[in-house]
Amino acid sequence: MNVDTESTEAADLPLLPTRKGYVPIGERLNQDVWHDNFVPRYSVLASAPPTRLTLVGVWLLFGPMVFFSVFASLIWIGDSQDFLAKLISGVWSCLYTSVPAAVLYKQTQRYLRSAWKRHEDNVENASCETT
Repeated sequence: MNVDTESTEAADLPLLPTRKGYVPIGERLNQDVWHDNFVPRYSVLASAPPTRLTLVGVWLLFGPMVFFSVFASLIWIGDSQDFLAKLISGVWSCLYTSVPAAVLYKQTQRYLRSAWKRHEDNVENASCETT
């Protein structure tokens, strides 16, 4: 065999044996964590109907995350000794807090917008029925 064909054949093989339909954990994490949270049209939250149950689930999941990330941020900044360490801790804590806060804000806004739209539709239907 040629050395070039051996190297290309080895490159095509997966590192671990896989069975049909199995997705490696790295790929699942890539899809579930990064893809679902940062690509809204494929997100489970974006495709779920904006019901009160969805909103309660989002608040139960992301509400404590926001609260504890703010609490942890205050501890990180408070533990820092010099100005540069406080500055770096402040920037990292803002980044740490912003992701769950953004998800919480966006999903709450989505639910409220949907609820307002349903309310307007109900008012229009009620006014059409009375005329």
